[in-house]
Amino acid sequence: MTRKGGTSHGPPTLTVKGRDLRLRTLGLLLLVALVIWFIAADTGSVTVRMWIPTVTIPLWAVLTVTLLAGIVLGLLHRPPPGQTLKRASPTGAPRRGSAATAFD
Repeated sequence: MTRKGGTSHGPPTLTVKGRDLRLRTLGLLLLVALVIWFIAADTGSVTVRMWIPTVTIPLWAVLTVTLLAGIVLGLLHRPPPGQTLKRASPTGAPRRGSAATAFD
């Protein structure tokens, strides 16, 4: 049961050298470091065949372009601020009291 009063809890944090870091921020920094390391470690050249031309470029460039395209597509796919995605019920049945679906 939840309480209506009392203290509100903030996001989980971790104290590092006297500074509070949110675990979400720490995880993001770790993920960025791993991505940079993975891209920097793959320095060989690869041949990429597009529809007609064939291009030989470094693998780090292919990985960077793929990462940037994924970030852009992810940002474009987000709902507008203040609006949340409607989700279907776990059983797949419509929600009670409405004929709403996940695509409304």
